[in-house]
Amino acid sequence: METLDALVGQRVALRHRVGERDGRPLYTDAVGELASGGAGEVVVHTRRGAVAVARTAVVAVRAIPPARPRRPSWSAVQRLESVCAAASETRVRVAVGSPAEAALRRQGVSFSDDVVEVLVTDVAELPVRMPAGRAVVVDEHVYLSDLGTGEVDVPHAGARWAVTEVPSDDAAALARCHELGFVSHHRVRYLPAGSGAAT
Repeated sequence: METLDALVGQRVALRHRVGERDGRPLYTDAVGELASGGAGEVVVHTRRGAVAVARTAVVAVRAIPPARPRRPSWSAVQRLESVCAAASETRVRVAVGSPAEAALRRQGVSFSDDVVEVLVTDVAELPVRMPAGRAVVVDEHVYLSDLGTGEVDVPHAGARWAVTEVPSDDAAALARCHELGFVSHHRVRYLPAGSGAAT
């Protein structure tokens, strides 16, 4: 099937026959990334696992946009913010869209335009040396800072996750991070000096 082959590697919605009831065919859908399977089949990698489908059972398939990443819980954001605060000396900051940001806005606190993307990846996916200025281990996280200012050894022992921060308007730096396997976790906005917000 030419359409199937053209869509390999893309996210698709694929409808296929799964049986028959009372002489009528039954169908179901699989949504995920399409891959070539064995002889005469394709595989859809869904969130629940791989679904193998015989090519002859496919009745419709179409490309669909990438899934929206699931927003991490505010407790996960708060935990990662604690890691970042312990590893770096930054200005007072608050997660974009968080209850804390909403409360501060109600109090009349104004925010700067600076927005920072907080990115994470599995430490095992990173090279031993990274183009970074500093690597600090906090709990099970390695916090990498000053990307591109030198090279630093990435501590793999005792760390599970790597964390870094990049200005959200720095497309080149974000692209480099994504190439290394980092994914966006949440965004942070800085509070101006003298805002009166607690650190």
